[in-house]
Amino acid sequence: ILLVSLAAIQTTSSNYMLQNYRQNVIKNGASYAMKTILSRIPAATRIDLPADGSDGNELKIAENVDQMTGCHPIHASVPRRWHYFCRYAAADASCPSGGCLRYYTGTITTAGGTCPAAPTWTFTPPYPAGCSGGTYIQLAEHVNVSLAPLFSRRPADGINEKGAVRVRLRVRWIPPSVSGKDLSASAREVDTTLDSTASVQRSACPGAAAPCAY
Repeated sequence: ILLVSLAAIQTTSSNYMLQNYRQNVIKNGASYAMKTILSRIPAATRIDLPADGSDGNELKIAENVDQMTGCHPIHASVPRRWHYFCRYAAADASCPSGGCLRYYTGTITTAGGTCPAAPTWTFTPPYPAGCSGGTYIQLAEHVNVSLAPLFSRRPADGINEKGAVRVRLRVRWIPPSVSGKDLSASAREVDTTLDSTASVQRSACPGAAAPCAY
């Protein structure tokens, strides 16, 4: 009886510690992803996706590129970079569960000039179609978009500024069946959502009296 009791206590303790560890890993990943997104948006001056008044699971932004005209650089001494966040729905070796949030970034190398008369740029960096392949940073796993898309610029979601983006990052882990064994009896579901809003800069064009970003 004592051995059976000790075994039950050990099993319960192990399951509890494993559940806490799993929950911490998933939530820490979501927190890291949100911090990364919120640190990139305020540095940007241009939003290409989602379009104004729409939402989706892709965020395309750029630094030192004018929103209205696409001219770049707005300021010659500031780097020009593009940032692309997307959800990879399928499963692969680096995302065995599917639903991973990936981040691509790079330097804008196309010829520029001095705004407002500089050449224009559109969001056509070497990011992969379908969020698959290429060089990326994996930010979070188990990203769930069943209730709402990741990114929104819709007034219905409380976004009334053209330069603002609402980020709703939901991560949900459901105990799977492994080798025919249902883990739901020993593991609890993890479901958490982070919700925040950030805005891009309204940079003034050199020689212009008003901001040229919007």
